Amino acid sequence: MKPLRWKSKYLTGLPDIDQRHRTLVDIVNELAQESGKVEHCQDMNELHGRLVETIESSLSHPKPSSPDEAQADMQGYQGEIRQLLATSLPLPAKSGSACRHCGLCDQLEQRVIGWLP
Repeated sequence: MKPLRWKSKYLTGLPDIDQRHRTLVDIVNELAQESGKVEHCQDMNELHGRLVETIESSLSHPKPSSPDEAQADMQGYQGEIRQLLATSLPLPAKSGSACRHCGLCDQLEQRVIGWLP
């Protein structure tokens, strides 16, 4: 799993929103780091990759012109993340022999859903 590098272009200039963005980046990076410690399934790699792509795409939008616009942007990509998890979890490998019982998919679900409002 590849980590997600924090970039200054992700900053909105609104401390509360910027902190929420940093927290989400930290969550996906912690999972990437933990994945190097345990054997896990390919489905987990793919879900993490899609999650990273969704976050990168969402945070790369032009800076919002107002706090209301920043909040609307954040709600939009939170919906995308929620939809991604709803359609991807449980992972197909979880119910089969490909599951390595690593617990990463459960951690991803708990941490990201815990981050969502």
